[in-house]
Amino acid sequence: MSALRLLFLSADPMAPVAWRLLEDGRESAAGDDLVACPPYAGEVRVVAIAPAAATMVNWAELPALAPAQARAAARLLAAENSVVPLDTLHVAVGEPDDLGDRALVTVDRALLTSWIAQLQALGHDPDAILPAALLLPRPDEGYVRGTVAGQALVRGRGSGFLDEPGLSGLILADAPVVTLAPDEAEAALLAGVERAEVDLRAGGFARRKPWQLDWGLIRRLAWLGAGILIATLLIHMVLILKYSTAADAIELRTRAVAQSALPGGSGDANALFALDERLAAARGGGAGFSTTAASIYAAVRAVPNIELTAFDFAVDGSLRITIAAATVEDITAFQRQLERYGFDGTATQPRVEAGRQMVEMTVRLP
Repeated sequence: MSALRLLFLSADPMAPVAWRLLEDGRESAAGDDLVACPPYAGEVRVVAIAPAAATMVNWAELPALAPAQARAAARLLAAENSVVPLDTLHVAVGEPDDLGDRALVTVDRALLTSWIAQLQALGHDPDAILPAALLLPRPDEGYVRGTVAGQALVRGRGSGFLDEPGLSGLILADAPVVTLAPDEAEAALLAGVERAEVDLRAGGFARRKPWQLDWGLIRRLAWLGAGILIATLLIHMVLILKYSTAADAIELRTRAVAQSALPGGSGDANALFALDERLAAARGGGAGFSTTAASIYAAVRAVPNIELTAFDFAVDGSLRITIAAATVEDITAFQRQLERYGFDGTATQPRVEAGRQMVEMTVRLP
């Protein structure tokens, strides 16, 4: 058993705090005032004992509940059994026994705050605060009586309280009572501290652990990040492979279509190149039919009084057209418009037909 320092609290938060230091289960030092307690060189567990006079112990059936739910239910039960407002009380809940019953310990919130502040001011932040009434062993029947932590206590199957003359007799009545000898009470104290049925340092009063790096968590997060990175790279590699395979399949289908469109079937290995050559031959030289015709139509729309009456596309890429205009100046304006689109319009000598200037013109790239 490691070193254990027991601090014995009082219902008066201003009273001195008695203490005991136990090493391997045996007392090695003790005192009546924690102010004079010497520091301990090694690791020591600090446990404070709350007096039975300042705590109220009850039992209730609260089986399969989460800790937060159990505390909420215990607070409602404490409100039914207390005459003071609920917000002034702190309720701690123990673990369920075989029958699903839990110990409920109620203490004044302000008093518990004063205890913790007092001990912290003296340099002893307790790991746990245990109610003295629960340090006695819980009997199967009847009651157990003994002096533990300097207090005469009585504990039953469903109760725990301070042993007060007159009042205890009314509660015990004719029930069997086992009285512990001093050495048995000492053993019960150590067993009760080790058992810690109910710790008052719960909920908002839980001991704050100092922040420190959790290297195990950091390593797990690093492995998780590496796994995510590897998975992302694999996903991109699969997508690249998928897109590459799809592009190859499209190219094969395109080549097959090109080969089927060529004379002689699919024997030409350069089918795409050959099909491009056939397309260029069909389109003609120069800028091609579509681009040249679009430029001519745009020039006709841009110049008023110009009409396109005929056109003929040649293999060399030139387009021979016949236009009708109101005046020779309109023909000149049409030629300038063609030049704006990058084409040269070479016109023949205009002739007059039906009051209109008729001219044949060859449009090609310069």
